[in-house]
Amino acid sequence: MISLTLPIMADPATVWACLTENKHLTKWWDDGVSLEPRVGGAFEERWFDRKGNEKITRGTVKALEKDSKLHLTWTDEDWEVDTEVVVTLTPAETGTELTLSHTGWEGFMGDLMDTLRETHEAGWQSHLHNLKSYAERLNAG
Repeated sequence: MISLTLPIMADPATVWACLTENKHLTKWWDDGVSLEPRVGGAFEERWFDRKGNEKITRGTVKALEKDSKLHLTWTDEDWEVDTEVVVTLTPAETGTELTLSHTGWEGFMGDLMDTLRETHEAGWQSHLHNLKSYAERLNAG
């Protein structure tokens, strides 16, 4: 399991907008990301691997609680199993505490499970750092 927690000096509504509105999502994540912020809505990330091949990560929104929780499935096009991502926002004295949980890695075998989990944890750390910076600039602005 991947579990990350990050304090963000912005209110939950601002962080929520950054997570769920495409006009913000593409600013801190990538132009190739889109989300339909409704239960059953689609998530898609188009990206390129180290060899320059285009890859697609897809998901479906399973639960959505405004300003507090986003839950979606997460799978790359060549995976045989779905994983799940849950992002929760909790009001904090200095803004928002964001917690991300990415589970389901046990569906992969051996080294592949470890490699995918490790690369996704590094990716999430990078994305969440970008989210924090972007949301704090919006909040200050």
